Amino acid sequence: MNMKTLSASWLGQGIVLLAMAGLLSACGGGGHHGAAPVVNANPTGYYDITGKASVMDDATDKISVPINDLQGMVYNNHLYMLSMAAGLSYEGPMTVSGTGYSANVTIYSKGVMVKTASVVGTITAGTSITGTLAGTGSGNGIFTLNYAANNAEQSTLVIAGHGVTAWSGKFNGGVTNTDIPIDGTTGSMTISTSGLNKGIFSSCTLAGTISPIIGMHLYTINITSTGCFLDPAAEGTYTGLASTRMLTLKDDTLVVMLFNATYGIAGEAQ
Repeated sequence: MNMKTLSASWLGQGIVLLAMAGLLSACGGGGHHGAAPVVNANPTGYYDITGKASVMDDATDKISVPINDLQGMVYNNHLYMLSMAAGLSYEGPMTVSGTGYSANVTIYSKGVMVKTASVVGTITAGTSITGTLAGTGSGNGIFTLNYAANNAEQSTLVIAGHGVTAWSGKFNGGVTNTDIPIDGTTGSMTISTSGLNKGIFSSCTLAGTISPIIGMHLYTINITSTGCFLDPAAEGTYTGLASTRMLTLKDDTLVVMLFNATYGIAGEAQ
């Protein structure tokens, strides 16, 4: 083969290779891939009482009130928060996108719905949730929730049953204790109304069930309120979450947050 013939052969092979490269490129070859799918952070869990917030005072909407006892729960893309000291509780659906989220929450002051607010923030899975509550009036501002160390512990009816005694503690800003007896076998429970603030529930009967969520340190609660002749708006179904945390001994504090969009029952008991 002479040099002219050899050069022509190489040129022909080069043209073929270039054509193949163009075809691969057009078909998405050559090692190029689409963007990786967004992985959403998982905020599910109990967030203990070490959370903090700075929210506006309801009376003036100009004074920032510090909160140092904020705790929360997240399950099934629903956010719950509570400050016993401020008498504020929050609940509402959330939408997670990557490490960010948005939510629309209803704000309750001592168990009474006062307004709604939008929330945007960031999730650091297994560590914290931060957020900004947008709007005016009671409860708006910024907050941080801290993921509890005992989230790995499975919730059980034995723990919820609290031995042979009822849980008893402050709810809705009341000064008298509210008692919550729970059957550690069936999960049936009642909530006394004597300690609930403002007398909204004083004529009601509150009874329902608590159920452990498998694989989590959380419980679902469904309570039916009946016989509320002093305030018929307090009747109906209240749903929410509960968890336990350690005060002095393991699982010796029950945290409960229940709502029906008009009223709430939120607090903790030992």
